[in-house]
Amino acid sequence: MDLFCIANKKQTFIQRYTPVFFSRFGLSFQYAFNCADYYITDIETGAHISKEILFFMDPLEHCLLVSRFYPEIYKHDRSKYLSATCFYILIQHFIQFSGIALDATIYLTAKREVFKTFYAKLKNFDFHASGQRTDPYVGVTSPIVNNDVNNLKSIRSWLDLIADIRNTNTINNAH
Repeated sequence: MDLFCIANKKQTFIQRYTPVFFSRFGLSFQYAFNCADYYITDIETGAHISKEILFFMDPLEHCLLVSRFYPEIYKHDRSKYLSATCFYILIQHFIQFSGIALDATIYLTAKREVFKTFYAKLKNFDFHASGQRTDPYVGVTSPIVNNDVNNLKSIRSWLDLIADIRNTNTINNAH
């Protein structure tokens, strides 16, 4: 059954696209010293497609630092919205896995154009850019609490539901 057909119009963006994402891609990660390195795999070919995805929890600054996010999903057919879905899933996973407080801040650095065309359009977050208008890179922040975590209750239970639907493993620790 096509996963788009079972999508309910009242579903949130994430509820609609998470099953689509996991029907095409698998996620794994390694975690050490408050840092998670994520890997995306094409389920059909088994190929690793992500370039670099690295998240870090800074307990002193009370923030989740997205050090690198290059999922390379856009290079695949029918991938509209799947990079945004991946970002949301990974943020939720990192929050749950690392135990970072929900009142912490997400921080990253991005090219100004990437901020405008990607991060600023993510509706489940409240990203704002800071920096000089002439700077090619900007600091980007969003509070974690505004990213709809309470609607899903727990990304773990949502991923378990997706695993039941697809009868596949989703996020597995790659240790």
